[in-house]
Amino acid sequence: MDPRTFAIDLFDRWTQLWNLEFHLAADLLAPALELHYAQAGSELFDTVKTPEQLLHAIRHWHDLKPGIKFEVEGLPCVDAAQSGDSCSGTIARPYNVCLVNADNEDVWRSGTDILKFQDGLICEVWSVSSGREGRSFRQDLAFVPN
Repeated sequence: MDPRTFAIDLFDRWTQLWNLEFHLAADLLAPALELHYAQAGSELFDTVKTPEQLLHAIRHWHDLKPGIKFEVEGLPCVDAAQSGDSCSGTIARPYNVCLVNADNEDVWRSGTDILKFQDGLICEVWSVSSGREGRSFRQDLAFVPN
């Protein structure tokens, strides 16, 4: 298995997990997790240490922000190697999140997640986003000057 391809697929599945595809968790998350979230209002994630707690936190996040959705964006940066029958390493990649505002309009924000994985399972996550008053780097929304 090519480690770069593995890491990109891992990140794609991580993003799907955030879109409530919880069936992916068993083949995605290590039994012990370490999360570092810098966005305002993400204090809930400071206490998450297990896959079950993460799924509960993601569900709670969706309950607080109905209609929220996540997507990958941009090119990944991968440092990974074969590790037994699987891969270990890190992947950093931008993502977009779409929130629905009070006027029922889509509001896009950008962020970056860095996933550390060991033997094919995510064990540590660093995440930062533009936050509530931030902006999106989503390419199809970008202003292109004349």
